[in-house]
Amino acid sequence: MSSAFIFDMDGTLVDSFEAHFRAWEDMFRDKIGASVTRDEFRGLFGMSMEEIFKDFLRHRGMEYEGDLTPLVEYKQRLFRERHLPMTKVLPGAVVLLEGLEKAGVRAAVASNTTRENIEATLESAGLNSYFDAVVGLDDVERGKPDPGMFLKAASLLDAEPGECIVVEDSVHGLKAAKSAGMTAYAVLTGCSSAEELREAGADKVFETLDRIALD
Repeated sequence: MSSAFIFDMDGTLVDSFEAHFRAWEDMFRDKIGASVTRDEFRGLFGMSMEEIFKDFLRHRGMEYEGDLTPLVEYKQRLFRERHLPMTKVLPGAVVLLEGLEKAGVRAAVASNTTRENIEATLESAGLNSYFDAVVGLDDVERGKPDPGMFLKAASLLDAEPGECIVVEDSVHGLKAAKSAGMTAYAVLTGCSSAEELREAGADKVFETLDRIALD
């Protein structure tokens, strides 16, 4: 068994799509005067917040000259204060995490959102006690698909990249894992198909987290 597991959060451990969609929907309406559809957001989910914002504007021929930080912070606050209760633990998450804990395998979360959002989500879902480390966007220079987030998590777990298994649901995350030199497992609980996940470099694809065997 690998010495460490590093998990993405949204779409991997928890189903937070609707909560994040509602927060982005509110932010775009309140601050930009524009709307976003679920289908459009599904194609953006898993990107960093700045990438989502820029892609949204680019597809509308719009530009935003100011600092994006206040808008991103507003969206994050909406998520935590208004929509977080909509988030649910995904099937198989607790089974796998309990198995890792029992086996003495260290685990971390590395997600393309802020540390504050990660910690609030894990606490709300009752999963925070399973993790030895958390890495968010504010802990690294660039988010996924840059490998820095996973390398930071491995360092915090005192593990070499080759000893780590990353569990992801997104193309961006899998590319980051492979760039970091880690084994990449994918689950079909996010917005990507099995074919897309394999093309992104997934070593194995699972229906749910509890299908991952702890050999």
